[in-house]
Amino acid sequence: MIRLAILDDLDMLFKWRNDPEFVALSEKHETVTQADHRLWFARHAGRIWIILHNGHACGVIWVSYDNHLAISIEPEYRRTGLGTEAIMTVCDTLKQPIKALIQSDNLASRMALSKAGFRVTQMEWRP
Repeated sequence: MIRLAILDDLDMLFKWRNDPEFVALSEKHETVTQADHRLWFARHAGRIWIILHNGHACGVIWVSYDNHLAISIEPEYRRTGLGTEAIMTVCDTLKQPIKALIQSDNLASRMALSKAGFRVTQMEWRP
């Protein structure tokens, strides 16, 4: 189950965004400041959802305005199917083509996206 993120979620989202494992798997490999995080939240308002399990917030999924999806789930809730369910729900909600840029070694995201119906359309190698 998911719900739209609200301003009260900002601190929790900031913690998840700067989690070392998420940073390592992110495109820029950098932590963000509180100020940058607030700007991100404002820019993506209405496109950020909190992933819930039995009423507990355990992750976040968001889609940028150029339709790139990203997801982060607390470690103890990974590999439970919650990510796949959240991805499918967001795709059904937005009803438009969505892309996901993931690193080749991010097996959890690759599996969740595959189960949600995504397929590889492009591979890119970077130094």
